Amino acid sequence: EHMLYNAPTGSKGAASPSGWMASDLFSSVLKHFFEHERPTVANPKLIIMDNHESHLNIEALDFTKENGIILLTLPPHCSHKLQPLDVAVFRSFKKFYSAACDTWMINNPGKPITIYSIAGLVGDAFPKSFTPLNISNGFKKTGMKPFNSDIFTEEDFLFAFVTDRPASPHQPIASTSRNLDKELSSSGLPLVVDAVTSLEEIRPYSKAPPRKRARNIKKKRSAILTDTPTKKALEEEAAKRNDKKNEKVVAKK
Repeated sequence: EHMLYNAPTGSKGAASPSGWMASDLFSSVLKHFFEHERPTVANPKLIIMDNHESHLNIEALDFTKENGIILLTLPPHCSHKLQPLDVAVFRSFKKFYSAACDTWMINNPGKPITIYSIAGLVGDAFPKSFTPLNISNGFKKTGMKPFNSDIFTEEDFLFAFVTDRPASPHQPIASTSRNLDKELSSSGLPLVVDAVTSLEEIRPYSKAPPRKRARNIKKKRSAILTDTPTKKALEEEAAKRNDKKNEKVVAKK
């Protein structure tokens, strides 16, 4: 409570050692959401969010299932295009928050902004950015409401071709312009381009190199976490992790 001075009305405070969202904090956030939105099984409310591990909390999923809250996760690396807040609200919020910080420093010369001032600065920027117009525009620009399946074009996916990594460490990286020039000069032949040849075929996009070490990260996808099959699969995974922990404890003893 001592870090919530001048925060937006109805705010709830929480903290973690890492400064990031954690599973236990996520449960408290959902309960805070329930207190204000009052969803029911007959009149459910939808929460659209990313695939962060803190959201895969069995306690939280049980609570949402029982209280009419539907949790929908977005595909990985898509929040900048599909998350309404990212698309239409956060940019405005950052601008007003930065302006609030500038004003605070002018009014408090020689003093640093501390954690105890953050809530007040947010309280100043929040009502200016989280407006009905900005929020509704977020759903419109992401193609959610009104629904628009053609909201994205091929150009929106071009950046992914550059950052795609080879499927395996043994897969060659696409030729760069330097490699291409070397190949052409060694052949001694002029370059003949067919009418249907694309520029990408002549000079492919450079690809990100393979990772130096393998990362044990499971592929994620968009999912409704509160659906019975998905929730059951998460429970089974949690049970397996607990069994492994118990085996290690027994082995140590």
